[in-house]
Amino acid sequence: MSKIITFCIALLLCLFTANAQQTVTLGPGDAFNYNTLQEAHDALNAGDIIMVQQGGDYGSATFTKPLIVLGAGYLLNENNNSLSSNLGNSIGEVNLNDGAEGTYFSGIEAQNIFIRVSNVVIERCRTIGDIQILGSENVIISDNLIGDQLVFSLSISTNCTVSNNYIKQLYNGNNYGSYIRFENNIIQSFYAGILNYSVCVNNIFLSNPGNSLNAQNSFFNHNIFTSSEEDLPFLTGNNNITGVDVTTIFVAYPEQGEYSDDARWQLADGSPASGAGEGGTDCGIFGGDNPYVLSGLPAIPLIYELTVPQTAGQNSINVNVKARTNN
Repeated sequence: MSKIITFCIALLLCLFTANAQQTVTLGPGDAFNYNTLQEAHDALNAGDIIMVQQGGDYGSATFTKPLIVLGAGYLLNENNNSLSSNLGNSIGEVNLNDGAEGTYFSGIEAQNIFIRVSNVVIERCRTIGDIQILGSENVIISDNLIGDQLVFSLSISTNCTVSNNYIKQLYNGNNYGSYIRFENNIIQSFYAGILNYSVCVNNIFLSNPGNSLNAQNSFFNHNIFTSSEEDLPFLTGNNNITGVDVTTIFVAYPEQGEYSDDARWQLADGSPASGAGEGGTDCGIFGGDNPYVLSGLPAIPLIYELTVPQTAGQNSINVNVKARTNN
């Protein structure tokens, strides 16, 4: 008789011991080191790693130290992913406050993420609500499924990169975001629009930004707009395509059909966004140098099946491991 573990996350320990990093597990029940994200944060040192397992509700947390938080992704069932039969990991509100500079999140599903420090990376995550950047520098927001808003507010944020994200609504309060690079995003709608002194390349804009889009001194190149050129006075050519019929762009829009919340944004056959990006790449989240990965599977080795005998021989044990990478 053998025991099958349908999902766990594996990192080679030698990658961590060189830097004396501690790696702990966050999961439901006594088999894991911690059961809440705040408890794990409070117990760890800067640079330590939290491996978030599937199927738990881990609460909200305030970070005051830089940690690496790695989950298993989201929408796994919806994308027929063989890694797990569980739906996801549940984290409430995450606040990255003073001291949390250098924090890294990947493969996590959370309610909201509030960033008040610099040098933060949020990638391959799903938020039910917002990601808010509140006066930060050098923040990377990449390959995320943002269910409500990406917000720049409260204070000036600069030198940030926003790439390969689906963003339901972009909000730039009082032009608090400047010198931002937007690349290969899908932006559903605007409130106060995109940003001064910014670069927008290979994006797909699904609503008319109109007067909401403050494009002063910004550069737009190889973007797809469903609005007509007359509604976009800030455009100066630069291989932007306007007046596109939105129903021709994606495999499942406006009706979602059997596609998941992220798979629906794949380009349809013959899509006007195919090859329309800079250098011949596709516009939208599946194009560019860092294409969106379905379900936000983190770029680490994953063990998706481990078979261990319940009894062992005197000198050896046969263990079968199935693993994959998700670069």
